[in-house]
Amino acid sequence: MQIIFPILLVKRIFNTSKEFFFYELNNSNEVKNYTLTNDPSRHLKKFNNNFCLVRDLKVKFDEKMYIDFSEPENDIFEVLSNK
Repeated sequence: MQIIFPILLVKRIFNTSKEFFFYELNNSNEVKNYTLTNDPSRHLKKFNNNFCLVRDLKVKFDEKMYIDFSEPENDIFEVLSNK
């Protein structure tokens, strides 16, 4: 699955000291709501168990980040899947 991250969110994830990234996606697989936290028990129900480890996200960004410059004023990073 391909998930679309705004560039400022990618920057925030790289600069955080938090361990967990909880998120919700819209119909276009764009991150619409998220939180970075060290206390996952507080957010499990709110985000329907949609979470990942920040360290894993950083590795995925390093390996698979793609910037789409085809659209003017585009500030979206796309993480591409191998599937």
